[in-house]
Amino acid sequence: MAEECRKGTIALVEPIYVDRLMNPEKKNIDQLLADCLVRSGVAPEGYSAEQFVIDRAKNFAETSFGPDNPAVPACLSNPSNGL
Repeated sequence: MAEECRKGTIALVEPIYVDRLMNPEKKNIDQLLADCLVRSGVAPEGYSAEQFVIDRAKNFAETSFGPDNPAVPACLSNPSNGL
């Protein structure tokens, strides 16, 4: 019963709520994520949304900061705040 209720309420509202918190100005999400990595000091200045998409597809394995850097999950979970 609870799962049926979730499908009709929380499941519909939660993504909108999270998007409003993470991206209130409706900017390009990949650019926000790239900017967060730059602000966190792990990605170089000029790190672009395009490069972020390429790196994410490779699980950041070929980056200088790697997937295990704490800034990566922090930025992925909320690029507006990051670390």
